[in-house]
Amino acid sequence: MSEFKPKLSPYRDFYGREICEHDELAHRTGEAGIVVFLSEFENPADQWRVIYFDDWKLSRLCLQVGDKGCAFVRNRLDAGFLQGPRLAERRGSMS
Repeated sequence: MSEFKPKLSPYRDFYGREICEHDELAHRTGEAGIVVFLSEFENPADQWRVIYFDDWKLSRLCLQVGDKGCAFVRNRLDAGFLQGPRLAERRGSMS
């Protein structure tokens, strides 16, 4: 089995820290989501998105980490977290 290595985003969080694919981002409001990379797009602004737990909408990462969004990396997730029943459990805990 190959080792999981998340992609590094070209963006940094509100505090200047690196953001990787599958990191959990949060806002001061408590809103939170997971960073995803969409390889079907060419433009980094379109490739790097955040999927939010509360409504499962996709939003551009670059719009979430600036002065207005103030998003920051709350947790660095492992690959197993996003597979199978563990994601469903997480989804249920966010309701």
